[in-house]
Amino acid sequence: MAARSPRPDMNTESTFPGIGAGEPTRITTAVAARRIMRHWYIPRRLNASLVLSLFLTLVGCGGRGDTPEIARVTGTVTRNGKPVPNLMVNFMPEAGRPSWGKTDENGHYEMVYDEDYNGVKLGHSKVYVVSSQATIDGGASKKSKEALAKGSGISPADMREILQKYGREDTTPLSYEVKKDPEVIDLKLD
Repeated sequence: MAARSPRPDMNTESTFPGIGAGEPTRITTAVAARRIMRHWYIPRRLNASLVLSLFLTLVGCGGRGDTPEIARVTGTVTRNGKPVPNLMVNFMPEAGRPSWGKTDENGHYEMVYDEDYNGVKLGHSKVYVVSSQATIDGGASKKSKEALAKGSGISPADMREILQKYGREDTTPLSYEVKKDPEVIDLKLD
C-alpha cells in the first residue's frame, strides 16, 4: 500500500510548471494557480502592450495625419453686381481632393474640405459652379431650367449663361492660386 500524504494539498509528484517531479512540495490550489499564471500571464500583458503600442502608432496622437495643407476660403458669388444664392462652388485642385461650398441668400460661401476641415488645398485650383437645386430631369426641360433659375434667384437666361460658361470643370475660365490662410475669393460670374 502506498503511503498517503496526511493532507490533500501535500504532493510528491508535481505536474505544475516550475516544480520538479519527485520533490516533496506543499502546494495549495491558489499557489498552483499563481505559478501557472506566472508562465502565461506575462506574455498576455506583453501582448496587450504590443497591441496598444501598435494602435497608438497607427492612430497617432491627433493632428491632421495625412491631410494636406489647406486654407480657409470664403467669398461671395455675384452676377451683374447682385449676389447669386443656391449655387454649389467647386474648387478642383490639380491633384488631390476637391472642396465645395454652397452660396447662401447673400451669395456668400465657405469651402468645405471634408467632414473635419473647412477650406481648400493650397495651390492652383479650377473653379466651377453648379446649381444646388435638383429636378427630376436634371434641368433638361424648360420648366426644370426655370425652376433651377428661380431657386437661385436669377433669370433662366442668366442661369443658362452661368452654367454654360462656368458650369463644367473642363471649360470654366475660373482658376485661382490659393496661397494663404484665410483667403477671400469673390467670384464674379459676368
